[in-house]
Amino acid sequence: MFYIMKRILTILTAIICLYACDAKYTDFWSEASYATINAITGTYTLYSGRWSSEIDLSGDGFVTDDILYQLELYGWTGIQTIQGQEDPGPISVLNQSLVICPQKPEYKTQINLYVPYPEYGQDQTEFKIHKAGRCNISMEPFQFHYKVNSKGDIEIFNTGDRKMCGYGGTLKNVKISFEGEYLHFKAETSFYDWSTSSWQDGIMNLTYRHN
Repeated sequence: MFYIMKRILTILTAIICLYACDAKYTDFWSEASYATINAITGTYTLYSGRWSSEIDLSGDGFVTDDILYQLELYGWTGIQTIQGQEDPGPISVLNQSLVICPQKPEYKTQINLYVPYPEYGQDQTEFKIHKAGRCNISMEPFQFHYKVNSKGDIEIFNTGDRKMCGYGGTLKNVKISFEGEYLHFKAETSFYDWSTSSWQDGIMNLTYRHN
């Protein structure tokens, strides 16, 4: 219940910040920074997810480096229902990552990316697998900050190693960059590989596309 409430609060906070973004950038920013902010703010969808080598995340014998494909087939993709709305319906966090727009020049502003975390770390081997037929991955928010300078350049902050709550695994050496309509996320982590019955260390490359 705590994790569900945390996800709901994250989504609602992001929505409030998004619609509260009514700053007149031209009053205090350069044209370059204004253009950058307009280009990157808004929601993003997880477009591609790749592992550094082929792996079986679900125990069905299918081996591939496409993490997103395995998630969509067998994993928990973040489908949830927010209660209390007039028309509550399922919301997939796969398309709810958000770059919030800053309210003042060069403010450090939050980005909420939903990324695949290993549900269990290597120190929790006895819990690592519930059963075959599902990915032991959880889509959780990875929150960090950015700011845009007067030249329109983007600076990224607070991307240190992050451990998922509870028994979850850790994302290390995180690298984040923007490229056109895409946001790239790179991190080192470990997933359990059914094909070898062992933990596999590697690099996860995610690409998000601006909605």
